[in-house]
Amino acid sequence: MANFINLTPHAITIKNSNVDITIKPSGIIARANTIELEVGSLDNIPIINRRINSVEIGLIRDQITSDTILLVSSMVLDAVQLDHELRPFIFAPDTGSTAERNDKGQIISVSRLVTK
Repeated sequence: MANFINLTPHAITIKNSNVDITIKPSGIIARANTIELEVGSLDNIPIINRRINSVEIGLIRDQITSDTILLVSSMVLDAVQLDHELRPFIFAPDTGSTAERNDKGQIISVSRLVTK
């Protein structure tokens, strides 16, 4: 089985016909750092352009082996395109149409992972 490291602040449950596991947060949170540039205004409301600048994952790079799976948010997954060294190890929960949700719309589990 893969060595899952959850770099989100929430437990992630992956459940399908083959798997039923919950991966607890590691205590390290991956973040996508952004750059914001004001590009105008609309009725005196500032409008910005936000671009992802870098990914911050702490010291986790030292723990990556060939069987490591880093679970991150979708925003971090989008940002990781900038880091070819990390890209093969980073996945996000698929929170789309196949995710199981409670009556408040909160995700209970996912059945798939997303990669870039």
